[in-house]
Amino acid sequence: MEARLKQHTKARRMTDIWRGLDRRDVIQEGSWSEACNLSSDRYPLLTVRRNRAQAQEVDRATVGHILAACGRDELVILDDSGGVWAGGHRLQLLEGTAAQAAVEEVSSKRYTAEVTNAATLATLYEDEFQTDVGWATITYDGWRWALGQASVEDIEDMGITITPLQPLPLRPGDYIRVYVSKVLVNADTRRQMVAMGAYVIVLPDRRYVNVVKLAAGETMTEGEDYGNIDQRNHITTDVVLTVCDLWGHDYQGIIVSDTEPAGHETWIDTSGSTPVLREWSVSTSTWVVIPAPYVRVEAPGIAAGLRQWDGITFDLYNAYAMLPWDGSGEPPTVESVDERSVEGHVLKLLAGTHAVYAVDPAGGWLVIPGLLPQASYTVTKQYAGTVYPELTVARRMPDMDYIVEVSNRLWGCKYGRAMVQDEHLQWHDEAINEIYACKLGDFRNWRCYLGLSTDSYTASRGSDGPYTGAAVLDGHPLFFKEGCVEKVFPSSSGAHQIQTQTLDGVQAGCDRSLVVIDDRLYYKAPGGVMVYTGTLPTLISAPLGRVAYWDAVGGRHGKKLYLAMARDTGRELLCYDTVSGIWLREDAPWGADEDPGSMVTWHDGLYYTQGHTLYRIDGGADCKGVSWYAESGILGLDVAQHKWIGRIAIRCRLELGASVRAYIMYDESGHWQRKGALVGTRLHSGTLVILPRRCDTFRLRLEGTGGVEIYSMVYERERGSDVP
Repeated sequence: MEARLKQHTKARRMTDIWRGLDRRDVIQEGSWSEACNLSSDRYPLLTVRRNRAQAQEVDRATVGHILAACGRDELVILDDSGGVWAGGHRLQLLEGTAAQAAVEEVSSKRYTAEVTNAATLATLYEDEFQTDVGWATITYDGWRWALGQASVEDIEDMGITITPLQPLPLRPGDYIRVYVSKVLVNADTRRQMVAMGAYVIVLPDRRYVNVVKLAAGETMTEGEDYGNIDQRNHITTDVVLTVCDLWGHDYQGIIVSDTEPAGHETWIDTSGSTPVLREWSVSTSTWVVIPAPYVRVEAPGIAAGLRQWDGITFDLYNAYAMLPWDGSGEPPTVESVDERSVEGHVLKLLAGTHAVYAVDPAGGWLVIPGLLPQASYTVTKQYAGTVYPELTVARRMPDMDYIVEVSNRLWGCKYGRAMVQDEHLQWHDEAINEIYACKLGDFRNWRCYLGLSTDSYTASRGSDGPYTGAAVLDGHPLFFKEGCVEKVFPSSSGAHQIQTQTLDGVQAGCDRSLVVIDDRLYYKAPGGVMVYTGTLPTLISAPLGRVAYWDAVGGRHGKKLYLAMARDTGRELLCYDTVSGIWLREDAPWGADEDPGSMVTWHDGLYYTQGHTLYRIDGGADCKGVSWYAESGILGLDVAQHKWIGRIAIRCRLELGASVRAYIMYDESGHWQRKGALVGTRLHSGTLVILPRRCDTFRLRLEGTGGVEIYSMVYERERGSDVP
């Protein structure tokens, strides 16, 4: 009987769909376990990303670096000397040689020992406490100090000192409010630029600028076209409170009495616990109640920078200074004030938030709703023989963690501790978890309540944990925590609603990763990159494997999501094609430990800052000089028998001057062997042929420089038996 050898089974396999990056243990055919500088622009072909193009450069003689950018009709840039650029024009928005913040912060410390007129802040921070005895300034060398965010060691290193403007009679247990005015900010402080209409708001500096007028080169007026959102007028003279009408005019012939007077036109009725303003009606011969009385608050400069309908608060420092005291013994406390006394009515009148109904154009007076138990009252600056700056009128923007713009309002959130004023004008450190909205169309006003649909808005929330990011999706402001999202439903009637949804929220430190593409919100969560459509988020980063990422910064370029994320080996720049679902990696223009700042989308291009210059990702005309590589997963695991790879043919097209090289690794040896190369001497297509030796498994690596298009890879394989 004749014996015959069994013929080997031959197979031919072709890959012509390239699926991008996949770091999982078992990956799809056409995917790459590692790759860099590839592109999905011509999917399913394998192509190289284009060069990055310079978009704009600021004046090197004026600025050292770009701090932030914002995409409007014109690209808006903030430089580290405090200037804002738009349309080639520059405005000095932040003060000083370094950027300054016109933010006045409030400390929260109680003195536990005797305090001199000048004490280091580290000494004051021996214990936790709240404040309210005097007004002081903080001075230091070029650093921004955010209250409640600096450790004692940091404070000591900054050399911060507190210097009261006047000697304060402080005793153990007293409270002191400390304000920081025009604080120098380190140029490395991260900025956020939020657009609202023609304006751009710069945070945390709380400054605004009309970028439409700036880009057009028009004359800019401080206080109208640019300036501070906050307005604080510190009054160091006596303040006169006078009962008046809506327009600030005094009533004639006013009398104060607890019994009905005769022969007068206006009467303050003090017979009840609350005074009532009445006027004599000639037609009915009776006293008629004036339902909406007003008080004129008058002092030089008290209304400077304020406008009609602004929401303001009063800070009456050393409020007990209004109480009679000869300087001996223990001074009276505000809590002991009789509510029926004149001082009690004044404290009640000034406490809380007020709308300015009328204002003196020269800034000398303003009108608020309310009534005094007498025709006028003077708040003196004298206290036991010592002169104090006694009263401050303030229009304040709340301290917020994140801010977005929706429906011509700015919306913000805050989780933590803040100073809250009580009915006695005393300040207390309280825990807050709130969402805010400014007045409709007015980013300056966050405490204006007139009972209108256009009012400001504040809502307390019950969800736990700090806010980690904010975004806008389908007209809804979204405020994320790591375990939930607070979803706001704005209403044209002012009846806004908020719903709390439990989900995988934004990872702490990844607030800059939130990007909206085609009504889908992408962000970095603790478990990976998510896409959120308004229901529940879906994980899309499974192909990235088990790599732990943090500090993600995102941006949109067309239909692509770019994420610069930190990992244990440094920072990576990843690109997700939302159409094909492909992940790719590009070489990052930043250092391994360098913060990439923010990416800005403008006119469908994605920009990043580097020094003086703004660059566009994927904005070049060609791929010349771009180095790339791609490493396959383990090939050959799909066949159990021994096999022999006879030939690998890679069909590609090279641009002039481009090159491609092929390497192979056998049986996970860890050593790459070069097996061939092609160089583009002219624009042509070619085939790169690899002849490997016999092996069980292998990996393939392609690398090169310049524009290369890879169409397909074919390898021929012969199967053997299970016998080695």
